[in-house]
Amino acid sequence: VEFNKILESKKYIFANGCSHTAGGEMEFTFQNTCYEKAWPTKMAQLLEKESINLAVSGGSSKRIVRTTMLYFGTYPQRLKDSFVIIGWPGPHRSEIRTGHEVNSNIPKEVTKITDDEYWLHMAPGNNESFKKRMKQGNIDKNLFNYYRMHYAMTSERQFWEEYFVHLISLQSYFKALRVPYLFYSTANVLHEHSQYNNLLKQIDTRHWLGSPFNQKDTYHTQLNNAGFNFPEWSKTNHYGEDGHAWWAERLISYIANP
Repeated sequence: VEFNKILESKKYIFANGCSHTAGGEMEFTFQNTCYEKAWPTKMAQLLEKESINLAVSGGSSKRIVRTTMLYFGTYPQRLKDSFVIIGWPGPHRSEIRTGHEVNSNIPKEVTKITDDEYWLHMAPGNNESFKKRMKQGNIDKNLFNYYRMHYAMTSERQFWEEYFVHLISLQSYFKALRVPYLFYSTANVLHEHSQYNNLLKQIDTRHWLGSPFNQKDTYHTQLNNAGFNFPEWSKTNHYGEDGHAWWAERLISYIANP
């Protein structure tokens, strides 16, 4: 795939993903987003383009598909002018839309399109933080119990099959609309068990940075091997502005020589 020539012709760098694309904890502990210092902005500045970043901390593959389609449905004229880069989180996250606002720390520039103030972003290990939010009145007991039951009842096979469906769905969306895109894994590699072969064979790995099956090609491993460390205030393993600047250059280098 001749990414470089295609990228040169585009006006926008469109990015989506999780905290590692949003700039989570860039400046302080548990910071949700820091778009102005995250790699999409750095990359756009280097290439003299505009960046569009829809990523949020805790974002799931389900959210990536939902919000990306919402964005291009809102701005269809930008389909032809965008180069898309998606940093995929692992398969175990999810989300549910609530009847009241549950997020107040996501920029309005994003929520006006994505409706994210009403979506509870869920991940394994949220038990204690969700208990605190319940005491604060941010979420109610029914929502907390839904979260607990979701992870108690969902099998590993379901997590992975739905994850592969999300990857294939967005891949097919971009191909159908002729939107150039590049995917990469933030920390998790794709599960290669034979029971998933009928889905795995539908994933076009030519549009991935490196191999989606190789740990050394993930965002986390590449930055670690390049010598970057987490800022002292980062409680959930996020790289700082220097790491994001390096990743922006890494993406540009890969696109030039895939």
